[in-house]
Amino acid sequence: MNLHHKALRHFISASVIVLTSSFLIYELIASDRAMNAYMRYIMERADSSFLYDKYQNQSIAAHLMRTFEAPGAPVTAEKRRA
Repeated sequence: MNLHHKALRHFISASVIVLTSSFLIYELIASDRAMNAYMRYIMERADSSFLYDKYQNQSIAAHLMRTFEAPGAPVTAEKRRA
């Protein structure tokens, strides 16, 4: 009778260890997949954000170039002295 209980205890202990380890491994794999998906999302957003900033900088540069190229009123000698 003592051997039967001892074998049952070992079986229950082994079952708990296997089930707990399986659950933890499953959670680790699921977390890894979720983190990889999140990192892909962040990289896509970073690329679009970078392109938007680049577009804004080019727009500002083009506006400044047009402003500086526009013919202005000639500067008189009085304005130069001031």
